[in-house]
Amino acid sequence: MLATMAVPAGSAVPVPVGSAVGMGGLSDRINAALDDFVATRLSAGGGAEGAAGRDGGSAGSSARTGRRSGGRSLRPAFCYWGWRVFEGDPGSKAIITVAAAIELMRRYAAVGRCLAWCGEMFYGCGLPDSRLQAGSLALRLTQAEAKSGEYLRVGQPSRAARSGGVGGARAVRAPIGYPGAGYGVLRPLQIGAMLAGADTGQVQAWEAFALPLGEAFALREDVAGAFGGATATGRAAGDDLRDGKATVLIAIASRQATASQRAEIEELYGSPGLDAGGRERLRSIIARSGALAVVEDRIIGLVDDSLRALERLPAPGDIKEVLSSRAFAAFCGAA
Repeated sequence: MLATMAVPAGSAVPVPVGSAVGMGGLSDRINAALDDFVATRLSAGGGAEGAAGRDGGSAGSSARTGRRSGGRSLRPAFCYWGWRVFEGDPGSKAIITVAAAIELMRRYAAVGRCLAWCGEMFYGCGLPDSRLQAGSLALRLTQAEAKSGEYLRVGQPSRAARSGGVGGARAVRAPIGYPGAGYGVLRPLQIGAMLAGADTGQVQAWEAFALPLGEAFALREDVAGAFGGATATGRAAGDDLRDGKATVLIAIASRQATASQRAEIEELYGSPGLDAGGRERLRSIIARSGALAVVEDRIIGLVDDSLRALERLPAPGDIKEVLSSRAFAAFCGAA
């Protein structure tokens, strides 16, 4: 589908008309709801001791951290649009509160107190108990997957503790299936849809759109973490190279690299003292190994699958336009 679309002169990718519909204002509403909630809890004395993050700060040191670091409200946006697909009220304060709870998970997934706050926001949003019960399973799965993904990332083995080399067991363990693909798009969309009254069959039909798109976003994060670009997490370009994060990108590079290139990867990848020169050497090896091209091709195929599924799904035209714009964001790495 992407291959058959014309690309405007001077543009890297085709952009749907009105692709930014509703996104800026939605993000502002979600962030405002989250800021207000966290500020209220901290002023009531509910914050400091349980909200400390791994960097020694607190959840309330700023609820705006994600915005300042460049993060997108990707998951909460899909929660809102899942709600809208099934004719949820576009002005509902309840769905904005739930979306803000999902954004809180993104920023503070490893913090127990904040996961409790997420539940408080969800169950206190004002929707009927029957709707909350319908969405609660998807919420619990989202919480479990987000927490697991965060602990896997921050618990990455240190360079000194590794065995087997980047091209060995660690590369084999790289997340080929991407558990995060589910909680990145599908789970939030499920939550919004169930809260709007969708039944199980209706929600399952949207997996064909959401799962490939979630994997595409996860792969785009891999590329951005190594080469730069917009990311959902706000992590700086090169962080993955310094931290030694296990990604599909580096797994493919290690498998396809020559022996000398693999030795350089082993020397540099995950080195705490990695400097700008080392990052450029790693990027060059990844690109020359063909890994970058493989991942970019995979992203194109996944986005294409997602867009084709979207064409077949029942939804208002303006909602489909917004959802297709999110798919194009994964394609081109736009925020």
